[in-house]
Amino acid sequence: MNQKNGWIMAAILLTLSMTAGCSSSQAAVEKGTGGKGAEGTNKENSGPPAVSTEPVTLNILASAYQVDFETMLIDPVKKKYPNITLNVMATGTGKNIQDLVAAGNTPDLFAGYTGMMPALKQLDVLDNLEPLVKKFRVDLDRYEPAVIDAIKVSGNNNELSGLPFNLQLNALYYNKDIFDRFGVPYPKDGMTWDDAIELARKLTRTEGGVAYRGLDPESFTRIFYPRSVNIVDPKTNKAAVNNEQWKTVFDLGKRILSIPGNERKESSPINEFRKSKTLAMLPSYNFFSDMKEASESGLNWDVAQYPSYKDRPNIYGMVDPWIMFVAKTSKHKDAAMQVLEVLTSNEVMLQMAKNTAKLPPLKNPEMKKALGENMPFLKGKSIVSVFKSRPAPNPSFTKYDTEAQKWLEASFWDYIRDKKDINTALRDAEEQINQIIREY
Repeated sequence: MNQKNGWIMAAILLTLSMTAGCSSSQAAVEKGTGGKGAEGTNKENSGPPAVSTEPVTLNILASAYQVDFETMLIDPVKKKYPNITLNVMATGTGKNIQDLVAAGNTPDLFAGYTGMMPALKQLDVLDNLEPLVKKFRVDLDRYEPAVIDAIKVSGNNNELSGLPFNLQLNALYYNKDIFDRFGVPYPKDGMTWDDAIELARKLTRTEGGVAYRGLDPESFTRIFYPRSVNIVDPKTNKAAVNNEQWKTVFDLGKRILSIPGNERKESSPINEFRKSKTLAMLPSYNFFSDMKEASESGLNWDVAQYPSYKDRPNIYGMVDPWIMFVAKTSKHKDAAMQVLEVLTSNEVMLQMAKNTAKLPPLKNPEMKKALGENMPFLKGKSIVSVFKSRPAPNPSFTKYDTEAQKWLEASFWDYIRDKKDINTALRDAEEQINQIIREY
């Protein structure tokens, strides 16, 4: 094709894409989905610029937990952009992003979360997507503002380095049969941790040779995320754990796990809830999609609003999105953005919500209403309760946080198990973290 014909073809393609964009947008308005809604105009249908239609293969790194490949990526991308082939590189031992970068095999696209971003910055794989966002007319107003802010605060120079496709949530799962057995009312929405602990005291007992536990915090991270606390001060690069905020976190863990008989007995509280069926309440992350087997095995369960600190009512976790990044080294960034366009489209997000019960990071209220709609074992569950809380703002992460958290958590368990008092535990953790920073 000569240059003149090439320009003519590009103009035709641009006209067709703009026409198709206007048609799909109008259809969306007529159907009452997408288009103009409570959030304003949905610009995702305004049509990206014409780009190459030459065949291209993109390597993408993610796990099946993060992405339902067939319904969220492979099929919809193939349908809309038949020239793009996705080569899925499943995560696993020796196959994480660090390993692939070290081997000179960096994928074009890879999934991660905000807590990983300091490490990704060290690998120098994050790119500034804002020029591509502008080029492809990506409507960032579709997203929950806190999600975009969380990605920027964790990125390079407050830049947007990826687009979110899944937002974590927290819920209080509970075993209705244990509550019924001991005549204790079910958890209510709006409970504080103090309220949950009082319920736990009534439910922690042994009957018929079976030891029942009332409550487990599930994870150390789960109870400190709502406080938006730093482990390392990003301004001074020094430990920031020997203070009242962290005492509050350590104290909460102690009050839960020191209830007589409520000491942790299994390594996995999630298994204790789902399989052993001996844990009455489990405040945890979104594992709705994994409750099918437990439901079929007879677990009589429901969910309530996540408990909150008294001074931080209706707050859970932190803004914790899964993000798809375009690697800085990718030679096919336009095609990668087309994949992101499909992945984050209303159509794909809605199917994700309905079929996997994962929460889209969009303002659109229909996404929350649709959560788990096509999953029969979730029918009748009080999922609406979860949305009475909102996530806490993210702190600024540092490159030291992952290693520092290991030492802080070790001190937490030393305190829980009465090996150290709280002041000693936090002081020792601070000293150890500062030593790690000096040797980094």
